[in-house]
Amino acid sequence: MKKILNMVKQRPFLFFIAPGALLYLVLIIYPMFSTFVNSFCQWDGIGEKLFIGLSNFKMLFTDPIYAPQFLNALKNSFIFVVLCYIIQVPLAFYFAYVINRKVFLSKTCQLLIFMPQVISQVAVGLLVLLFLDPNFGVVNNGLRAIGLGSWARGWLGDPVILKLVVAVILTWKGIGIPMMLLIANMQSIPAEYEEAAALDGANEWNKFRYITLPLLKPALTNIIVLIFINGIATFDIPYLLGGMNGGPSGAIDTLGTMFYRVAFGSKYLTNNMGLATAIAVIQFLIMVTVSVIQISLLKRNETEY
Repeated sequence: MKKILNMVKQRPFLFFIAPGALLYLVLIIYPMFSTFVNSFCQWDGIGEKLFIGLSNFKMLFTDPIYAPQFLNALKNSFIFVVLCYIIQVPLAFYFAYVINRKVFLSKTCQLLIFMPQVISQVAVGLLVLLFLDPNFGVVNNGLRAIGLGSWARGWLGDPVILKLVVAVILTWKGIGIPMMLLIANMQSIPAEYEEAAALDGANEWNKFRYITLPLLKPALTNIIVLIFINGIATFDIPYLLGGMNGGPSGAIDTLGTMFYRVAFGSKYLTNNMGLATAIAVIQFLIMVTVSVIQISLLKRNETEY
């Protein structure tokens, strides 16, 4: 005890670090470690744990009940990542570039685009359900009001439309941070570069292509990794729109919704916390592995100034 007190006296900053470090250990490190251990056990979340080795992981890829669900959830998670890349990245670039050019009402536009970032996922999901409801939803009623009642349909019953709706919501909710990162990086680019390019006769597109875009690659690396992690980890919106089973034919079933379904049970599955933690471990390993690969590949092409 005396040695510990002496160490604290010599390094007083430890006294201030200790509470945060303790909370991080209890709330982050311990749950991660226990999840990894539980993935090798047969456990219902309450009773005794039975060590079964890699059986849970094997079950996810070979069991006739779980394997199709797991592979479908994994596929859907990657589909949402790709759709977010296709929609979110170009829009973030466009909004950031326009706002950085100080167009009319640029600050207001910046606020409006970022605002969805702070809105609750649950509130957004419930609003979308109200808008797309086949009986009293705003979309179908609006179509009927303008004479296009034949276009009215059960939007959330179509697997393709349902996927696009989730991708659009994820983009609308998540575009604020990529846009702000790009704006911050654009504002840090020395003005002399564009001035020199303008003197050489470069137009707006050439200045963006040969000056702005190469110097934004560090920010783009962060954006790509963030979108990937958010896409793989998405749970709220698919659960709210498609329920525990991921909508019709598991159209928007993700690793998150499958984890919830397996962990807490559903109409078709009994709760299996050991198998659920195996899903969580695979999800974590995918996030870490792909993120490291993305960072290592994208860092090679970054341009410094």
